Amino acid sequence: MNGQITALVDHVPDRGRPAGGRSLAASSLAYLAAGLAGAAALLIAVALILVFAATLAVVLVLSVALTATGALALKAGRRRLLQRRLGHSWVAYGLEPRA
Repeated sequence: MNGQITALVDHVPDRGRPAGGRSLAASSLAYLAAGLAGAAALLIAVALILVFAATLAVVLVLSVALTATGALALKAGRRRLLQRRLGHSWVAYGLEPRA
């Protein structure tokens, strides 16, 4: 029985060292490094979320502009474009009035 107790005492870590075998300062430094890495990962995630949100906002604005342009084109219907020749090119100045 005394041999079993001695075997258990041999596996108890030193007083100044945690169970991993590192000193308390090294363990604290590891926790600090892990915290800083986690904070950096969080900041990168927030930046990516903002970029993605801005991308969606730009897509929304462009789709609204495209829809408005389509609506104006449908409203204009088949009215002809009034144009006149200036030099070597044509210049549009309005739409034919509705009947």
